[in-house]
Amino acid sequence: MRIEEKNKKTIQYIINFVVFVLLILLTFKILLKNQNMRELYYTIKTARTEFILLGFLCVSIYFILEAVNLRRTLKALGEKCSLSMLIKYVLIGFFFSSITPAATGGQPMQFLCMKRDGLSGSSVTLALLLNLFSYQCVTIAMELIGVIFLHQYMDTGIIVMFVISLIINSIGLILLIIGIFSKKLSTLLVELAVKVLKFFKYKKVEKKEISMYESLEKYNGSAKYIRENRMHIIKHFICAIVEQCVFYSVPFMVVYALRLPGINYLKMLGLQALTFGTTSGIPLPGAVGVSEGAFVTLYKHIYSEELINSAMILHRGISFYIPVCVAAIVFIIYSIKKHHKKV
Repeated sequence: MRIEEKNKKTIQYIINFVVFVLLILLTFKILLKNQNMRELYYTIKTARTEFILLGFLCVSIYFILEAVNLRRTLKALGEKCSLSMLIKYVLIGFFFSSITPAATGGQPMQFLCMKRDGLSGSSVTLALLLNLFSYQCVTIAMELIGVIFLHQYMDTGIIVMFVISLIINSIGLILLIIGIFSKKLSTLLVELAVKVLKFFKYKKVEKKEISMYESLEKYNGSAKYIRENRMHIIKHFICAIVEQCVFYSVPFMVVYALRLPGINYLKMLGLQALTFGTTSGIPLPGAVGVSEGAFVTLYKHIYSEELINSAMILHRGISFYIPVCVAAIVFIIYSIKKHHKKV
């Protein structure tokens, strides 16, 4: 039965990856249909290499800080794991978040890999939970700051998508907070979810119920740790803020790569927070399509019509497409090594 379930998950991941690739191809076909490809190629080719490299450095620091936060919690719980190993888990999580709708596959795959490598399930759960909690809080806060100061750059379509994404992300954060801090409310939510599943005659409702209550126990156990380790949580949030700011700095590097100096850094940071806030709740693998479209809409006041597509390709290439390829290679190497160890 476990083998069948594993095969089903593998098939699902393959399907997700195929959809992901098709979405990329469709997106570029639509966005670049009226683009002069020679001009596009020349613009990207003549972009300043030093700023492109700085963009990649920003992405690298983002992954490293994510791993640092994981290590901080795991170390506090007595788990031994090198930073290089944790960077590998972060990249694996990034890859599976990118190819699954609404980034749902990242943390489960990280959990499986870390448990497979001998780390305690409860420690891994807490570490991943704290990362998710701080990430959601910081992301939503930056989105709201962005919309306060830069709302004039948003058209009707962007506003609608932003509101939808904000509602989805806020609901996710509220449920996470309830799961961590309120045993009574979270138990009621689980009971309600079980009733809904039974109403719709979900076949594996008993198994799902057990799984939800197990998750609930892990979440409630996290509340005690958070209350007793406030300085740890403060450091965690500071690291998460720096992490997001560094990642959101990529568009600023692209501006300079395309020789458009004089753009305010905070403005670029806010625009990227808006871009992410507009697309993060969209249930498409990697938010492919909507991310590119949102970038073109929000940054058209920064770039000329001739440069906007080049800027979009550079930005998405640095912050998403190339990191996804690197993360995929890391996962393949990890899987091959694990297979050889079993044999």
